[in-house]
Amino acid sequence: MAPPSTTAIINRTDSDGGTIILNKYQLTRLLGRGSLVYHGRSFIDDSSVAVKVIEKPTIAYPTMQPRLVRECLHP
Repeated sequence: MAPPSTTAIINRTDSDGGTIILNKYQLTRLLGRGSLVYHGRSFIDDSSVAVKVIEKPTIAYPTMQPRLVRECLHP
């Protein structure tokens, strides 16, 4: 389920096959591929979340940084 480049943040895979990241979120399904976006579930409050996986080379471009900040701040 998880892309190979995210292994640093992946803690484990649960018995249902869902990927657990940061011991806070379970990724349940892929939503988009432009940049990888997953539907997930928060272990903190059982809320539905979207998790965007950003490749490290992408954030190296100065023009991408403002866009990523805007995306992170979007409710």
